[in-house]
Amino acid sequence: MTQFYNEKTARAILDASTDSAFLIDAECNFLDMNNVFAKRLDRPVKDFIGKCAFDFFPPDFAHTMRKRLQQVISSKKPVRFVDERDGLVQETNLHPITNQNGTVDMVAVFTQDITSEKIVREELVRSKQKYKQLVDDIAPLTIIYSLDEEDVLIYVSSSIEKLLGLTPDEVIGKNFADVLSWVPEAVEGGRATNKELINGLECSDYDMSFYDQEGNLKTFHTVAHAVKDKSGRTKHIEGIAIDITEKKNFELKEREIKRLLEKQVKKRTEELEDLNTTLKVLLDRTTYDKLEVEDRVLKNVEMVIMPVIHRLKKQLAKRPQAHLLQSIELSLKQLTSSFSSTLSDPKNTLSSSEIQVANLIKQGLSSKEIAEMMNISVNTVANHRANMRKKLRLLGK
Repeated sequence: MTQFYNEKTARAILDASTDSAFLIDAECNFLDMNNVFAKRLDRPVKDFIGKCAFDFFPPDFAHTMRKRLQQVISSKKPVRFVDERDGLVQETNLHPITNQNGTVDMVAVFTQDITSEKIVREELVRSKQKYKQLVDDIAPLTIIYSLDEEDVLIYVSSSIEKLLGLTPDEVIGKNFADVLSWVPEAVEGGRATNKELINGLECSDYDMSFYDQEGNLKTFHTVAHAVKDKSGRTKHIEGIAIDITEKKNFELKEREIKRLLEKQVKKRTEELEDLNTTLKVLLDRTTYDKLEVEDRVLKNVEMVIMPVIHRLKKQLAKRPQAHLLQSIELSLKQLTSSFSSTLSDPKNTLSSSEIQVANLIKQGLSSKEIAEMMNISVNTVANHRANMRKKLRLLGK
């Protein structure tokens, strides 16, 4: 009854497994097997008992099984191997069973389909490689890191080697404060922020500065967040440190350039103000000199020239040249009058001939008389008069 119970129990255990299982002797003849193995070969169990197992296996698998069986029998130790065929991956384990003399006379064989497991494992490896590559390539100036509760680095991306000349193996397991030559306030600020993250703060960002191996000041902008477990307790800190040294240096240069520009602008403004003051003084002086010259000319005309003309007019009163002398007198008067100044103003566009004609018209001469005095034709005088009306906007007057 006990033997029957043991055989029944063993059979139940064999058939309960989803793996193929069979028992062979030292000559590789089937002694027993479970239904899973028999179904995979599409035969009942009784068709296999007492027959050589190699006759049911593909030649290459049979060759491998023969070698592994001999290895198990000689070493008396289990042997494991993986076989890939027709898109399936199977793991086979051979376990020796010894008799009372210590000799291996039976071998238990278990074959498990690990195709899905292998695919998942390979996909996991690829995912890890992709994640690592993503971490390494996310930015050439970026370091990704993880810290535990004691500020000890537990992960650092390989980009640290390119940026700082240190390998991940050199820094992992060390306190972050001991890795670099931080400026004092950076260490204090970093520790305080990490403590806040451990105690419940979700995320924080800040700048940290240090001196590299060549003594150059470097600045990294760090964004860190707390990674929590299901209970809400912070397990560790993850962060991204971005090298912003060039940005900081650019900002410093920009501020310095702005300061120099403001200094130059201030200096130039002061120079322009001085120049403006000087020009104003010169302009005032020029205006004064101009008025002084005009006054001198006017006095000379009135006191020197006009008396001479008056005497000549008396002497030539009955001669043909009298009207010429009268013309000279009127011209001198107009040179010292506002009308003469307006006509000779450079802003006006009258030609010299037109100004002369205008002066003679002012004296009351006719076009014929003007033509005789200027030795031009009457038509030319008429053209001058028309041009003057147009330029002085006197059309229709």
